[in-house]
Amino acid sequence: MARHLPWSRITCIRSRKSQRMKKALLDDRLLATVREDGSIAYTLECAKYLMKSAAFRESCIVVNDDAAQFVVRGKSLFSKHVLSVGANVKPGLEVCLLDGKGELLAVGKAILPRGYMGRMQSGAAVRVREGTRSTAAGKDLKAETGKATLT
Repeated sequence: MARHLPWSRITCIRSRKSQRMKKALLDDRLLATVREDGSIAYTLECAKYLMKSAAFRESCIVVNDDAAQFVVRGKSLFSKHVLSVGANVKPGLEVCLLDGKGELLAVGKAILPRGYMGRMQSGAAVRVREGTRSTAAGKDLKAETGKATLT
């Protein structure tokens, strides 16, 4: 997955006090944030690059068309709207949400284990952090994002 990132354009921001890495920037745009527990919260910009990797697609969830319109605006994804789940999806891990055509809709954190997603008729499966139409500037990133398919 790492080979798909433009390393020469990435800058790391460290904490002044602890020197721990806090953020990664790509051309002065936020790419990812490192949480205190060491996990990484990536942005749509980062997901766009990671989607080029077949291995990363196993950390993605495909949602049905009914839910896609809400997910792109940053709303949580409910279990009954899940069509398929990648093998690497686990509660607490970062995931990408895709539509049926494989286009990136949003990024967020999985809440349910993959075995329950799509089977339960109620309850949130993913807490969406950023949708393609929920960015602060209101910019629609859908045209800029990569495509992927789950196998």
